[in-house]
Amino acid sequence: NTSLAMRAVAPSVVVRVHDGRLGLRRILDNVVQNACEGNGTTAASKILGAVEADEENIRVSCEYYGPGFRPDELALPPMPFRTTKADGHGLGLFNVSHLVSASGGRFTMKNGSERGAVVEIELVTA
Repeated sequence: NTSLAMRAVAPSVVVRVHDGRLGLRRILDNVVQNACEGNGTTAASKILGAVEADEENIRVSCEYYGPGFRPDELALPPMPFRTTKADGHGLGLFNVSHLVSASGGRFTMKNGSERGAVVEIELVTA
């Protein structure tokens, strides 16, 4: 079982996302699903999410308490059909990266300093 905790320190803002509400939902669903699945053998035990915003941007970060990303996964941008999971399709974080980029935002993946992985999304406010 994976536990999820969210912290939001953001005023009410409107963000510009490719495909609107559906696109935003796909971004968030894929980030959380990726954490829950982990590397295919070990899932994140906990996900800490944070949302912060100002007049220009909204930032969403998800910190996974799990196996983290392999160095070769971090060396290249997310690519379709590249997966670490035996039954994976390699489309989850690729779709996130594509939707965030199409929305004029930034997407980053890295390993946490003490645990697991960190995924960060920055979107432009409307």
